[in-house]
Amino acid sequence: MKALLLEGKGKVSEMKVGNIQKPHPAKGEILVKIKATALNPVDYKTGNGGNPSWTYPHVLGLDSAALDELVTRRVKGEIVAVIDK
Repeated sequence: MKALLLEGKGKVSEMKVGNIQKPHPAKGEILVKIKATALNPVDYKTGNGGNPSWTYPHVLGLDSAALDELVTRRVKGEIVAVIDK
């Protein structure tokens, strides 16, 4: 699948679209298909500063509009939040 990749700390201006492996949700997780996403000022600041826990290439951006793609467990009325692990 395609993603905007940060190749290393402080290289936000050099991000490129590349391919990454499609994730597989664990029990109780869902996989969502992102229809639209954006980088916000916080993404640029954290991308330029980096994070010791990140591995590169790293995918920035959590502002997204998505659809459920694969649901491993569904609870009626459940709210879905996209988080970075």
